[in-house]
Amino acid sequence: MFLSAGSLKDVLPLVEEMTRGPGKSLVRTAALVDSTLLALGALLARRGVGAFSVLVLALGAVFGAGILVFAIRRARLESRVEEWKRAGRATVAGEAASSSTDYSDRYRDAAPSDSHEVVVIDGAPRSDEADPADDRARAARAEAGLRDTWMPRIDAAQRSAIAAAGGVVNAPYLRDDLRITILSALVAAVAVPVGSFFAILAVLALL
Repeated sequence: MFLSAGSLKDVLPLVEEMTRGPGKSLVRTAALVDSTLLALGALLARRGVGAFSVLVLALGAVFGAGILVFAIRRARLESRVEEWKRAGRATVAGEAASSSTDYSDRYRDAAPSDSHEVVVIDGAPRSDEADPADDRARAARAEAGLRDTWMPRIDAAQRSAIAAAGGVVNAPYLRDDLRITILSALVAAVAVPVGSFFAILAVLALL
């Protein structure tokens, strides 16, 4: 697999921040090209050009749907990454505030048997409770298997990342299906050159 189990949860926020500016520019450029294409298609239909006008309008509709989905998904991904960052900062601030708490009075009169149980195996102390991080790692590896679906590697990487994060509550940016986001981004990217080409042909047909 192109991503190790669960690594997407750490990589995706960085990728989103790096591509935020280009993503916004792509949405604006693709929307402008597609609007022009649709307007030219409408003019061709009024002129009675026929099949070519239908083709231009159909391309404009397909590209427009993809651009709209990408714009919504991109904005939602940005919002959820920022939400995750704010939650992380709040957690760090809370831990820093609680780190100075003095617990000495709590255990002053406690007997040794009242302390937390620690099991020592091969000289290494281990808590009597399972480590949540280990549980998440095992769950991530279990979810890393490919399924019979479209874009199986993206699907497996996202499922693994959600399991490694302990659920979408801890990684809200993984809530949406990344396959749809990626596919709509590809449609938006293709819309710029292909839409421009057909717009030029439409202008020539109107002359």
